[in-house]
Amino acid sequence: MSNEFPNQTESFNDRFEARAIGSEQNILLAQESRSSSNFKTDKPLLTANGNNDAGVSDFSLGAGNGYTDWITASKTVMPEDNIGTLEFSISDMGDAGVDSGVLIDNVKVELDPPLYVVPNGQSLTGPSQRPLVEFADQSTTFDSVLVASGNGPNGAPSVSLSGPLLKAVRSDLNVPYSLLGLLNGSRLNSSSNDPLVWLQGGNYSLSTLKGTAIFDFWGTKTALDPDTQVEVGSGPTVTHAGPLLQASDGAAVNTQKVLKLDTALLEATLPVIKLIGSANAHTSLTTESSAIDLLKGKLTSIGPVIALDKGLININNGPLINLTSGSRLITVGDLLSLTNGSKINVFNGPLISVSGAGSMLDVGGALVNFGGTGGNKIIVNNSITPTATLSGLAVSATSGAKINIGPNPVINPGLGTISVTGSLIQATNNGQVSIKAK
Repeated sequence: MSNEFPNQTESFNDRFEARAIGSEQNILLAQESRSSSNFKTDKPLLTANGNNDAGVSDFSLGAGNGYTDWITASKTVMPEDNIGTLEFSISDMGDAGVDSGVLIDNVKVELDPPLYVVPNGQSLTGPSQRPLVEFADQSTTFDSVLVASGNGPNGAPSVSLSGPLLKAVRSDLNVPYSLLGLLNGSRLNSSSNDPLVWLQGGNYSLSTLKGTAIFDFWGTKTALDPDTQVEVGSGPTVTHAGPLLQASDGAAVNTQKVLKLDTALLEATLPVIKLIGSANAHTSLTTESSAIDLLKGKLTSIGPVIALDKGLININNGPLINLTSGSRLITVGDLLSLTNGSKINVFNGPLISVSGAGSMLDVGGALVNFGGTGGNKIIVNNSITPTATLSGLAVSATSGAKINIGPNPVINPGLGTISVTGSLIQATNNGQVSIKAK
């Protein structure tokens, strides 16, 4: 909640931070600021009276000033000792007279013992030309496949694979935490063209706890982006020539989100998400929040970023793709590919959300390429009022944000449809969207 929004200039940038502090580490867990948050402004005067409640400080949010919805933040850390402090702070930036406040609820610290742990300074090499972990016709539960923190010996990648991280065939897996956690600038190098996570048939409940993601990558290195002049993650995470997640043969995957890229860099040559159906059934992915979430991260792709061939994606809350805090997603080609009756449902949010100064979606090709036998659908529902219709697409750009869409955002429009209640794309608080679509 910030009284700086919307009337104060961006030089007034109050900031909330949550940190895990140990004897050797000071790790940023979550950050929100006046310049990076996605605000609403429809509340009357709100007052918290600390005199009546010893657990609440005095704070008043003026009528029509900025507040966010509840934000779930989570980060996996590998402590170097058993004693530490979980610190929450909020600070004035640019002034001491216009206040901001934060309401914190449901704080949890949970243990996550993975199958493989790679501490800072150590390394792991997987089996030659084979998956690190493999299941066939099995039903099992475990917390996580692999968590690595920091660099390997002499600054080398901490994990080296020549096959998938995980391959499962006709199996039923329950994995509540992240399948792969690359923490504190850890890197994975794969010489395989196979998917990093490869699911063929079966049912998979992966990264189902709030705040988790199948791939959880966070780093500490940043560099000034030459185009946006905003600091963004610059430390590479994964070197891999195949898809990150590929599911096929009617597999059903349920998760909180697929990718969380926090202050880190990911260069993708093939799709981040690839779903391939069977002759008789769609292959499905259902997420409780956004499928791809970038926080001060940078993702570059040849395109498409998401490819469906008789695939189905259901997003229950939030956008399909979410960019915040100066994040950039750059794809040379098309952003999405849907063929042979594929479908994306976004039940409570836009297809794409871009918020915060420096945050940018830059698509060199089209928004979506429909193909195959047709019958492809994108269905989006939300209550975001459009501010414009660009090349036939309803969009919302507010608080200094910009959206530019070329004349042909949909390739092969006769092979698919886009249905929108509300806005298809949302940009706010100086976020930018550019879809060349020539």
